[in-house]
Amino acid sequence: MAGNQQELIDLKFLYIKGTPPREVKQFETIWDGRFQHSDIANDNVLKPVDKTILPDADQVVVRTRTTGHWFGGFQNCAEFCPKTHHIKVNGTQTHSWLNWKECSKNPVQPQGGTWVYDRAGWCPGDFADTYDHDITSYITPNSTTSIDYGMETTAGGMEGNYIVSVQLLQYGPPNFETDARVEDILAPNDWEFYQHFNPICNAPKIKIRNTGANEVSSVKIGYWVCGGPIEFYTWTGSLSFMDTISVELPIPDQSFWDHTNYCNLFHAEIFEVNGSPDDYPSNNHQQTTFDSPPSIPGDLIIWYRSNNSPNENDLYLYDDQGNIIYENTAASASTWYKDTVALSPGCYKLVMTDLGEDGLSFFANPNQGSGSLRIRKMGGGTHKIFNPNFGSEIIYYFTSGYTVNTEELGEEIDAKLYPNPNDGLFTVETEGILGPIELEVYNNLGAQIKKVNYTTADIAHQQQLDLSNLPRGSYTLRIVHQQYAKVLPLIKL
Repeated sequence: MAGNQQELIDLKFLYIKGTPPREVKQFETIWDGRFQHSDIANDNVLKPVDKTILPDADQVVVRTRTTGHWFGGFQNCAEFCPKTHHIKVNGTQTHSWLNWKECSKNPVQPQGGTWVYDRAGWCPGDFADTYDHDITSYITPNSTTSIDYGMETTAGGMEGNYIVSVQLLQYGPPNFETDARVEDILAPNDWEFYQHFNPICNAPKIKIRNTGANEVSSVKIGYWVCGGPIEFYTWTGSLSFMDTISVELPIPDQSFWDHTNYCNLFHAEIFEVNGSPDDYPSNNHQQTTFDSPPSIPGDLIIWYRSNNSPNENDLYLYDDQGNIIYENTAASASTWYKDTVALSPGCYKLVMTDLGEDGLSFFANPNQGSGSLRIRKMGGGTHKIFNPNFGSEIIYYFTSGYTVNTEELGEEIDAKLYPNPNDGLFTVETEGILGPIELEVYNNLGAQIKKVNYTTADIAHQQQLDLSNLPRGSYTLRIVHQQYAKVLPLIKL
């Protein structure tokens, strides 16, 4: 439970064995606490402190995370007013940033209260902004360096307070000359933090990071679904050490997703960096579980009722080639539109944007009235009703003429795997399953490497799965019972 007795927090730590891009030589907190806005701006707090730079420090970074709270008085500071903050090294300002975060695309939506309002460094239900300020060029190893934190003063009042956390990190040199890693898979991914633009039926999107000393100019990426064929794409550009970039991975056609009746697992792996295998293949692969987008049989009807500010809203429907097959960008105020759209088999994306960043209806803006958006089926019935409190945009994928199948256990059935990770002996616990069960283990290329069959007559059953003979790495466990299947990631230490 958070300190304000509002939010429930589920916190997990994932420890990954291996070689990091660089060693952390020293980590220390400089400031951590709550400080008045006026005290920070007037330099009454967060005053310069002297820190010793190690003789073998190759890179030195000041990490900051600052969130503004309370509002009122002049400019609704500190929570709802953008202010520039800065770092000084040895009396010279080296870095400055606007401590301001857009909240209308919050992954947790809709919410109660003023969740769409931008805030000072944070949004309700989202990560606070974190900045890494590289001060290496401003310091000398084996010396004492003065570090100071400050922000702009405001004429007319400086109400509110800021929660400030600042650390000093000193790193050794890069451990690899040429290396890149799959940092994250943005889509497809069933993690709720990415639910705003998932599930998808078009091009996957991943994030890669340069984890080697040399600049990365090309990365050959392989990607596939379950046991399907591997597609390859080579990204080209310029990526410096520890920088990241998002990469969209083209698919040949919708047959790329045909293998989801086998499991619901997407893989992305780096095969080459700058034209050759990189220095550390252990960080080249990631996988995610994902959900299938809904399917609409045949044509559809888009029901859209504008609010009192229709100039803020644009509505588009795209096919899987990015072509606009329907749009409404010139609606009149408080008007119903009921448009029939003919669909060919394929993947579609419905997008509605709102320039006011408060959706079609928002309690704090009653003057805009209330609009609505829904997709109806031909012949009657509603396919989807969108919540009008959506902030700045709706992104909704669906298919027509076919289904991206992902088998899931019914709600009455539960399955767990533990301890995970471990060095070989796992327990599979099922509830609500009676009769034959099949355990299938797959490697990260989608090849089945082990199968266990057993029958249970117990509502709650525990089955041991011995993988001691497998090499260390990431695997996938598929639990099959009749027409149901459950897919779980598995890590063998």
